[in-house]
Amino acid sequence: MTTSFRTIVLWIMVAIVSNAHQVRAEPLQDAIDEVFERAVLKVDVTSKRKVFDDKNENICKSEGTAFLIGEHLAVTATHVYSIDPRCGEPIIQLKSKTYHLTIFAEVDAAFEDVTVLKFGDQVPAPMCALPLRHGNVTSVEGMRFGIPGDMEFPSPIPVKIGKPPSDFDPFIELTPTPAYNGESGGPVIYLFSVVGILRHMKYEGHTVMTPVEQLLNLLTNQSIQLDGWRLCNPGELGIFKQQTRSVPPPQTAPSVPPPQPGPPAPPRANDEACLLYPSLCGDTIRTPTKTTDTTSTIEKAAKDTTSTIEKAAKDTTSTIEKAAKDTTSTIEKAAKDILSNGLDKMDPRIISSSSEAEITLWNEYMAQRMR
Repeated sequence: MTTSFRTIVLWIMVAIVSNAHQVRAEPLQDAIDEVFERAVLKVDVTSKRKVFDDKNENICKSEGTAFLIGEHLAVTATHVYSIDPRCGEPIIQLKSKTYHLTIFAEVDAAFEDVTVLKFGDQVPAPMCALPLRHGNVTSVEGMRFGIPGDMEFPSPIPVKIGKPPSDFDPFIELTPTPAYNGESGGPVIYLFSVVGILRHMKYEGHTVMTPVEQLLNLLTNQSIQLDGWRLCNPGELGIFKQQTRSVPPPQTAPSVPPPQPGPPAPPRANDEACLLYPSLCGDTIRTPTKTTDTTSTIEKAAKDTTSTIEKAAKDTTSTIEKAAKDTTSTIEKAAKDILSNGLDKMDPRIISSSSEAEITLWNEYMAQRMR
């Protein structure tokens, strides 16, 4: 067996194990995004009267985004429905294309650019409410959700939440991607809870959020009680259950005879193990030393290669089994911790701290989102 052939075989093994980490990345982030999106609604504002500007455009309509905070409550930005006074009273509709929902809402309370909307209709399962985080959050990475312009589905965008003071006080700047018309009123999320309300700025290239503390103050001052309705909880996801799959052995090049005896196929790293422990996916195999093209050296190289691969397979199997157990334990604990603080509790879920399990899951989610 030549050195080049052994190198090819080993690199194929490394690639197979390393790819296990990449396979699970998108399903994880997409699944968590989908849970958040259950709470996001499009706001469609019209009026009975139409008023046209000098460009012959109807100024009595507007679009924005809202998110559920209770069974009959949603939040949006005040400027979303603040149409020209000549139009008369705005007619506010909340829509979800995903869940075939269109309902009418009215203003329950408002302060500056924060508005609580109320509605009497029932929304279908699995739509749910987003929890709110007490205290201002800055200088961290989060996610924003909005429904731009004429679009109908939420767009999840990773953002860096800035730090005051800035030119936009009392708002907090979000970078790097600017928001578009129609996204105002959407939630900005950190550690699975809302920390701000998105606001599209008139300054091109700049986006800000209203700190959620303004919403919490509004709820307190107006004695608005949040009910124990179901929460958008990523801890309920089935993707936190361990899955194990095997893969066929790597194919050898047609022009080179296979090694004798044939090395066993390396076990594939469990997807979740790679997800939480990336260092396991490809770091246990060492490239053998260079050999000369003599008969005795080739025979020795074949034996050494077989021994090296067998040892690597055993070491990898042992490491993966331990990592799988550790991963299963960590994920099960994470799911239980989140559920115990979420769906199982009938409280407002205005939270001020997060468990270690929530932080672990959030960091992995954001690591995938920021790649």
